[in-house]
Amino acid sequence: MEPEPDFAGLEALHTRATGFGLQRSETYQCFRDVLELKDEAVSIFREVLNSGTPAARLYSAIGLCKLVPDEGKEALQALTSSTSQVLYWHGCFETMEPVCEIAEKLLSKEMPMKLFW
Repeated sequence: MEPEPDFAGLEALHTRATGFGLQRSETYQCFRDVLELKDEAVSIFREVLNSGTPAARLYSAIGLCKLVPDEGKEALQALTSSTSQVLYWHGCFETMEPVCEIAEKLLSKEMPMKLFW
């Protein structure tokens, strides 16, 4: 199964509500569209973990946490060694964050997973 091209190439990590109107962004909606594929989504997430942008890799780990929790946690754990940076949008705020720090925050529940579901 080939990953959705737009999904594998996402350049930013957005929570479910961004911008001044706290709406779903196109970036977040792309993730949701894959997530809603259920079983097919698992294959896409697995592939993108190895080939996607830093944002797509984080979304893939988050998606796996929802669909296959143990595998998702393993994926997040692997991302804690990433040296990549990702553009992160939460609400109205945009920052560059190390992928490893976001993965660690998600694992420790300092950053709630529900921000993305």
